[in-house]
Amino acid sequence: MGNADRQFTFNTPTGQQTKNVTTSANGIATFKYTPNEAGSYNIDPAKPGDEAYLEAGDMTAKQQFNTPWADNLYFNQTAAIFGQVKDEGAGYANQELVVSVENDGTVLTNITTTTSSNGQFLTTWTPPAEQTDFQINLYATDGKEIAVSDYEIEVSERPESTTDPSSVDISLDYRNEDWNPKLAPGESATVDVTVQDDGTPVSGAQVDLSGVIGYPGAVVTEGTVTTNANGEATYQFSIPSTAPDQTQFELRAATTVNGQQSTETSYGDVGHVAFSAGSDFRTTNGESSVTYTIEATDASTGEPISDVSSLMFLEKNGFNATIIGSESVRTNSSGVGTATLDIGSVTGEVMVATVGPFQDASSFTSDTVSTYDLTTNGLNNEYSPGEEVSFTYSTTASAPVSANVIVAAGDNDAAQAEQGLLYSEQVEEGNQIQFTIPEGLSSGLDYYVTIVASTDSGERNLVTERMEIVESTDSTNSPPSASFTVTPSSPTVGQQMTFDASQSDDSDGSIASYNWDFDGDGTTDASGMTVTHTFNTSGTYSVSLEVMDNEGATSQAHQEITVAGDNQSVVDQYDKDNNGIDSFELLQGISDYQSGDLSGIDILDLISNFQS
Repeated sequence: MGNADRQFTFNTPTGQQTKNVTTSANGIATFKYTPNEAGSYNIDPAKPGDEAYLEAGDMTAKQQFNTPWADNLYFNQTAAIFGQVKDEGAGYANQELVVSVENDGTVLTNITTTTSSNGQFLTTWTPPAEQTDFQINLYATDGKEIAVSDYEIEVSERPESTTDPSSVDISLDYRNEDWNPKLAPGESATVDVTVQDDGTPVSGAQVDLSGVIGYPGAVVTEGTVTTNANGEATYQFSIPSTAPDQTQFELRAATTVNGQQSTETSYGDVGHVAFSAGSDFRTTNGESSVTYTIEATDASTGEPISDVSSLMFLEKNGFNATIIGSESVRTNSSGVGTATLDIGSVTGEVMVATVGPFQDASSFTSDTVSTYDLTTNGLNNEYSPGEEVSFTYSTTASAPVSANVIVAAGDNDAAQAEQGLLYSEQVEEGNQIQFTIPEGLSSGLDYYVTIVASTDSGERNLVTERMEIVESTDSTNSPPSASFTVTPSSPTVGQQMTFDASQSDDSDGSIASYNWDFDGDGTTDASGMTVTHTFNTSGTYSVSLEVMDNEGATSQAHQEITVAGDNQSVVDQYDKDNNGIDSFELLQGISDYQSGDLSGIDILDLISNFQS
């Protein structure tokens, strides 16, 4: 709402504070707030569904578990809890640390660990066999609380197998939108309804549907459809023209098949403007700014909308979270607005957040800005159960680096992966990281290798790579067979020769590379199935070919090549015993003439020197 007065209430560690603001004509208002004491701060929501929270203190921390985006576990599934602590901006080095697992303010267990020389910590925890939520807090051993964002781990019972033959499934797909559609007030929509029982279409199923919008929720459509022989039906409804912008829509469906009830809910947003917060930004070492784009279109027609306002924030996340900069943006005639925000000398996790009249305040994307690169070495994309994993990481940092290295199942696979955590250690740069994929893991599971590196001064970087579990193969790879021909077979100095390895083959795969060594020094002089080469001096040369197949196996072939001097006659080349050309030597020359290695003049010289 434009030009409106609003009041915010801050619940501080020792009391309350208020802040009055007035929105601009675009409905946007900003203000700055700096905490002045350690503890938790909450801001009362300006409207239902909003919330704001921060934690302040001299000691701050960044903590995670398993993967950077993990938020749930199943009981008896071990997790790695890791992060880094700073005390007044410097690494909380070589200090005892208490990782406290709490539930609604009640401490369930305290895990004592020790930070590294750069303040990093790593421990493991297995949730008990009960369905609940846990909070992870950090404390110094003197009891001083460390400021860290409100961090919760949701733990639940592992779901039962989805192969139950009585499993009934309802799917709801919007015809005019993808999942999570944006529907304009007054717009009509059609939804495809599908009912299946263990993957088999259910005919004649009655599906009850109801649509709810707003807060706390008003029913705007109700009806029943019956599926056809393909288990399909369509449902049409309209969003009231009086529905307010920025309202959530829920379409709920329920059916009963063979006495088993199944439900499904599809979520969407109601509003005139469909808003997207640009594409992900990426930063590289040395960049001083990020460019971010927003786009606004008409929710019902898809046409671009101009003059839609948005406020972009560039924030430093994690340690000493703060606003680096902000910029107000309006979309142009193409519905696009772009802002360039300066990073300056800030390093660590940074985030671009956008807020405006037609978007969710939680819309953001993030990246890590570092002064050095971080890469993995020797890590494959696929591994089989029982296979050993061995790799290292390296950086371009000038100072020593160590890292928390975590290998854990992604959230989407946590329900299937009996062993969610495969590896967790603190590893120095260049040291080998080794573990074995457990036997019995199902193929198709995704695991993620997360490396969070830091120098002793606290300069962080992070990389995450996907690793898929694939089926084991019992077959042993057979090496390839190397073979090659040479034309001409009796060359002279300066004469171009052709080396052909096309007769090489691999019985159980394909040949990936051909490498040639023409002088026997062990160095590759040329690569390719067919290559040419010229020898500039006479003599005998040992020519080698090495072929490698698609599994990395190699094989070699060798030939001795005699190169005659350019002042040596053809008779001298064939008269090996210096007794004139005999019948055997003449037949060899005729054969070379037929293959094109000798000219007509050369063969006449041999005939004229033939000793009958």
